[in-house]
Amino acid sequence: MKFKEILGNERIVNYFQKALGSGHLGHAYLFYGARGVGKNLLARVICKTLLCLEPSPEGPCDRCSACRKFDSGNHPDFHSYVPEGLYFKIDLVREIIHQVSMKPVEAKWKTFLLEGVDYMRDEASNAFLKILEEPPGQTIFFLISETPDVLLPTIRSRCQSFSFQPLPVNLVKQWLVEKNEYSEDEAAALAPYSHGSLARALTLNADQYRDIRDKVFTALEAALLAKSYSVLLDATKGIAVDRAEMAERLSILEELVRDLMLLKESDRATLIHQDLQGKLRTLSNAADRSTLQTFYEDLLETREAILKINANIGLSLQALLLPLRMKVEESRQKA
Repeated sequence: MKFKEILGNERIVNYFQKALGSGHLGHAYLFYGARGVGKNLLARVICKTLLCLEPSPEGPCDRCSACRKFDSGNHPDFHSYVPEGLYFKIDLVREIIHQVSMKPVEAKWKTFLLEGVDYMRDEASNAFLKILEEPPGQTIFFLISETPDVLLPTIRSRCQSFSFQPLPVNLVKQWLVEKNEYSEDEAAALAPYSHGSLARALTLNADQYRDIRDKVFTALEAALLAKSYSVLLDATKGIAVDRAEMAERLSILEELVRDLMLLKESDRATLIHQDLQGKLRTLSNAADRSTLQTFYEDLLETREAILKINANIGLSLQALLLPLRMKVEESRQKA
């Protein structure tokens, strides 16, 4: 794997190519962003390049014994960790601390890749923090995160952070066609719903996604068009699923509201859900921008309550959508 094969986030890729060439590397990096946008892949390419016996500005040689060991998962100076169950437990962090204390076996560097560091409890976080404060020798850490705000501020402050952005839709479409033998029509259907994530594009079913999206749209429509309370409550029940599946529905709702706010700014706005443009324009006319902005902020709070605090899903959705309906109805009566 070469650096040029990593799609998107060219600024970050170029930065590390230059850093590797000059030898000016830090000891800890935090890569954060949505799943499937290249965080893990870039970290692995950097680690492999550091361990490679014949690296070049393009990346590892992919031929030497070190590269072969890396590819087979047997290089003694590359250490990769994922949470055990839901969390990074203290025993796993102690194992990492032990490995850090050892000298490199074959290479000049000891490289560590920690995926899913969002799920690191306080005891484990505080123990891990001690490594970051005084890492020995040629040790380098790559922490992979989707929601860096949940990490201890002291951990974030000791890492150089890089925000990975979603890939452009046309790039996702091109990749699906070239690398995974999707037809042009299949790729065109999947790419807009991928959220710029290659991993999501590979696991997505366009028809199933549209069905979920349409249910979320129906709930938002019931609130903004001030339909009867029974219609709104039924629509709300229609999107209330278990917590594992709720994240996607809340993300779709967030995207729809953002589209409505964009339409308030310009009729020519490029929407995430472009295929719903006509219906979205109707909804955008049903509420002023201030109402939509307040609802968007309430939505973010509801999302956190449901996904992080384990709030009751059905009641949380009702508490989110019913006040929106009441506010829209009140504005309509005043008009």
